[in-house]
Amino acid sequence: MAWSPATVPILQEEDSPVPLTPDQGSWIVSINSLTGLAAILTTAYAADVFGRKMLMLVGAVPALIWWLMVAFASSYEVLITARAIGSLTGGFIGGATTMFVCEIADIEIRGTLMAFHGIFMYGGSLLMYCIVPYLPISTVAFSCMSIPVIFLVTFVWMPKSPYFYLLQNRESEAVKSLVRYKGELTPEELQFELETMYKAIRQKQETKGKWKDTFLLSNSVASAPIGSLLTGEVFHVSVKAICLTLYSTVTALYGFVLKKLFQVVSDGLGAYYSFWAFSFMCFVCAVYMYKLLPETRGKTFAQINDDMEYITGGHVDDDNKDSVKTASG
Repeated sequence: MAWSPATVPILQEEDSPVPLTPDQGSWIVSINSLTGLAAILTTAYAADVFGRKMLMLVGAVPALIWWLMVAFASSYEVLITARAIGSLTGGFIGGATTMFVCEIADIEIRGTLMAFHGIFMYGGSLLMYCIVPYLPISTVAFSCMSIPVIFLVTFVWMPKSPYFYLLQNRESEAVKSLVRYKGELTPEELQFELETMYKAIRQKQETKGKWKDTFLLSNSVASAPIGSLLTGEVFHVSVKAICLTLYSTVTALYGFVLKKLFQVVSDGLGAYYSFWAFSFMCFVCAVYMYKLLPETRGKTFAQINDDMEYITGGHVDDDNKDSVKTASG
């Protein structure tokens, strides 16, 4: 994400190894948000069919191709093609990572794990801004290439999420996955974990999610860095995959429009117009989330689903009705 805004100004200088015009630079910065939709729109289907882990592993391959092409790029056409290919990584990994981490984490540390996800993401952006001005483009590319390589050779050994195994009616493998991620469990603890996941799966199979939920909750929830966690937690299980896809799609379209037009608006009207608009969006988002979203800390997916049913006027399981009313105020 941070490579292009850090590198494009260098490529627009007189001694640039790949000379770019301002218009070409704006396309390099923004094209990934648009082309990444090709991967985003397949995530909802692929995540349940092939698994979150497989989607994340596949998503690392375009990143390898992208950095390799950048390292040897000699023209604008090669760079923008590389940028388009690399965008598939974010499309595949974004939603899959959110689902995967939320499904394997204990509820007590789920938020913390997703916070680390955001820390590493922004840490990577900070790294780009620190090294790009001082190193050749090829050196940066080869350095960054090591990250997807390390990911591939280490993550391939991790088991798929137990939730995915239960979706595939593979309970014995789900048990092995649970033990791998959570350590040895007592029979009571194991039974509780399985029953919790089975309840969420039954809700997915028996309950039709409301499109009202999809559009209400999708509204850009995309408040970073907590947005990644919320998208994995608050969406009803019956529409979670499509909601994550919609969330990623809206985010990508916003990203493309904002990055492509930022320079145009700033040059034509003044940069302060852009930043006032960003501030207004943040304010509206904060009010919207405060009014609509429930607290998710320390709750299972089934309890969160019941909370959302209560807020949107749907059916709530009798077992959870009292706790839902308390949590929702």
